[in-house]
Amino acid sequence: MNIRKTKWFSLLLTIMLIFTMLPTTAWAVTSSTVTSSTVTSSTDFRLPAVGTQDIFFGPYGSSSWLNPGNIVNDGGSFAMFHAYPGSYSYYLKGSSFGFNESMVPLGSTISGIEVAIRRIASPGDDIRDFEVRLVDAAGAIVRTSNKANDGVSWPTDNDGVYVGNEGITTTYGGPSDLWGTTWTVDDIIDNDFGVAIVVVINAADGTTASALVDSMKIKVYFETTADVTAPTASVTTATLTIGSDVTTAQSNELGSVYLVNTTSTVTDKASLDQLVTSETATVSLVTALNTDTAITTTGLLPGTFYVYAVDEAGNVSLPSSGIITLTAPASILHSVSVLANPAEGGTFSGGGMYEEGASVTVTATANNGYIFVNWTEGSEVVSTNAEYTFNIDTVDRTLVANFQKEESKPEKPEKPEKPEKPEKPEKPEKPKKK
Repeated sequence: MNIRKTKWFSLLLTIMLIFTMLPTTAWAVTSSTVTSSTVTSSTDFRLPAVGTQDIFFGPYGSSSWLNPGNIVNDGGSFAMFHAYPGSYSYYLKGSSFGFNESMVPLGSTISGIEVAIRRIASPGDDIRDFEVRLVDAAGAIVRTSNKANDGVSWPTDNDGVYVGNEGITTTYGGPSDLWGTTWTVDDIIDNDFGVAIVVVINAADGTTASALVDSMKIKVYFETTADVTAPTASVTTATLTIGSDVTTAQSNELGSVYLVNTTSTVTDKASLDQLVTSETATVSLVTALNTDTAITTTGLLPGTFYVYAVDEAGNVSLPSSGIITLTAPASILHSVSVLANPAEGGTFSGGGMYEEGASVTVTATANNGYIFVNWTEGSEVVSTNAEYTFNIDTVDRTLVANFQKEESKPEKPEKPEKPEKPEKPEKPEKPKKK
């Protein structure tokens, strides 16, 4: 084998081996490259607030509608065109459909318009569409597209009793049909925007025929560009005491930044909000891009924390590369000083250094000849019990155990000794009788 080829082959094997040994995480996707996504939406079918008519200059003239205002309700009374065969109607127009920016957001691209007309013909008569056109924001008939089904007869009523729920709905246009022109959101939300229809009576069973329209509705389709790019969160790695704010959190988009324990599971904005509700994460609003934002650490437990960013569209960032380590605050100690008054009056215990919030008990014991009176702090009597328990708050305490001498009882005088009874004199001996 050629030595040069052998060297190249060995080099190729070496390169392949290096690539197979690389860790797979080196090739992991760490952020989305998609900046936007087109979302197609639509309004509901809406009824007009106004039903009117305009003259139509047909081949042989035209005739008016009766009660054109009835088209503003669905399943109610009809607008009626009653004429002889060969007659054309005026334009029956619906307008003021009530579209607004909450239904069709500004900046949207109008992609289609659909019209639904509920209508019926008198029994045995052949009535057909002649024109079905949109009306622009200036109130003018749009001549670029006629959606009339002129080859199809209207459905007919069977009994000649016309009620709204007998009408049959036919639709015109659709999600991607712009009727031969372009439309803006301002065109759609204008009160003059609408639809108009002209009918022709081809044949009648009797001398005249009736075309009846119950309602005319419009539905608008539009596209919006949705933000699907996650923001970027950052924070400077630091160790902080709980209670100190994180001051270096940043996001490259407006929205919010969250301080989240590294052991928590984050899937979307809702999961972040749940962590805040459960008091295991905190959140702050981002009011300026790529600017330090403070996040509180109060209420969190010691541990390590990431910063996440959420933009106004609800996209969640990857965790920050920087990590915040939170430690418990150092114990705050307060002194409890205890004195006896007078010093020889008794002894005491319980003085010393205590953590803030701790329960403290001081005890006074009177010496012989003294009794305990009370505990005082300054000029205030805080307890009359020899054993006094309290919680140490945010200040040092100096307590005085007050004693007083026992009152001495006067000694009882000694009883005088009873005088000795004098000895009885001896009785003289009686002389003996001789």
